[in-house]
This record gives sequence, C-alpha cells and structure tokens, in this order.
Amino acid sequence: MTEQAALEDENWKRLPWSAVVTMYINSVQKFVRQNIFLFFGAGTGVALSDWFGLQEVALIGGLLLLAGLLYVMVYHRRFQYQITADIMRVRSGFFERKELKIRFDRVQTTGMSQPIYMKPMGLTRFSLQTPGAAVT
Repeated sequence: MTEQAALEDENWKRLPWSAVVTMYINSVQKFVRQNIFLFFGAGTGVALSDWFGLQEVALIGGLLLLAGLLYVMVYHRRFQYQITADIMRVRSGFFERKELKIRFDRVQTTGMSQPIYMKPMGLTRFSLQTPGAAVT
C-alpha cells in the first residue's frame, strides 16, 4: 500500500457510539410507522392477541428488538465519512458498498436538527441539499 493510500484510509472517521442509540430509536420509529396497520388494522391486533399468548408476543418483540440492534451495530461499523477542504465523502453499505462524494461548491442549503432523543447525547442531525438531491 502506498503512503498516499495509507494516509487516505487514516482520514476516514466513524460516527460516535452514542449514535447507535439514536439510529436504533429512529429505526424503531420508522418500523412502527411503516407497519402500524399490521398491529391495529381491521381487527388484526385482536385476532393476534387471541392466537398468541403474552409469552409469544414478548418473545417475538424481543427478537425483533435484538435483530434491529444487530442491524444498527453492523450499519454503524460499515458507515464512514471523510471531510476535506472541498469534498465530503460518505461510505456505507453492508452487502453493497456505496460511496457518495459531495463537492462543497455544489451545496445549496444545509440544515441541522436535534430531535429530543438526541439531546441527552449531544448529537445533531446534519443534512445537505445539492441541486440534484438532498443528502441526510
């Protein structure tokens, strides 16, 4: 490996571990929002509560929470970013490795938000908008 390639690999940064908690909360919120009809739609919740006992519901819920935590930890491990003087690069992906390059001269708008679950850890959500798309 050349000295330039080694230096380039050294400049990649990872998100802090406290970001795992916020990614997990965000993933759970998204999962519930996308599948809320499965729990309460057309009497399904009542039918499942008769079919499953409390132990089965707790076991399935626990397994879903553990699977979500495993996914978030793997995603955190595979997510890297690098900021130079004129470019921001982001690498992510588990099965398919993706790299996104954003030149700062193409950025039109930046945004920062801090949901209530990020405040205790001092984290902030940062987003960039370019002429072609929005990147969060």
